[in-house]
Amino acid sequence: MRAKRFIYDSFRIILGIVFLSSGIGKFYGTSGLIGPGWLFEELAKYDLLFFAIFIALAELVIGYLLLIRKYSTIGAIMLFPMITNILVVVISLNWRGTPLIDGVFLMMNAYLLYFDRSKLYPILGIDNAKQLGLLLKKTAIYNLGLLFIILGVLLAYYSANHAFKYITRLGFLIILGKAGYQYYFKRKQND
Repeated sequence: MRAKRFIYDSFRIILGIVFLSSGIGKFYGTSGLIGPGWLFEELAKYDLLFFAIFIALAELVIGYLLLIRKYSTIGAIMLFPMITNILVVVISLNWRGTPLIDGVFLMMNAYLLYFDRSKLYPILGIDNAKQLGLLLKKTAIYNLGLLFIILGVLLAYYSANHAFKYITRLGFLIILGKAGYQYYFKRKQND
């Protein structure tokens, strides 16, 4: 357990320093340890300066939260969508090397979330991994509907064939049908 805690703390501190410095650096026009220092001036050209400021402040706050052990789980939760978005952007822009670094950061962040998984269970309204399995089983129809929606929109987009919209509609109907059935069934039980 000591080795796992050491890895956790190392990842937490590395990510905290990287993102805190990156957020600060953007305000001074430098890159910090990662990220473009030119973000403000580049996004300002498109009237997105406030968005750039938001990104920099978010990085700063996330880095700060990761450095404080008590708040590191909140920081790791906030970092996950941010680092995932950064990874998608650098892949889309064909930046060389950066996707690898961001992929490593994403894996480090995933480890932090896995390490603190017991703190995340209450968000899902459960207490342990066994209940997580039951929850996934209980929501399987919803998840299938979501899978159909995602598959349908991606196939329609990448193939330019709008016939795939029927897959999306099927997913939507699966979710609505399950929600309607549960509502009706719960209502019947209460009567």
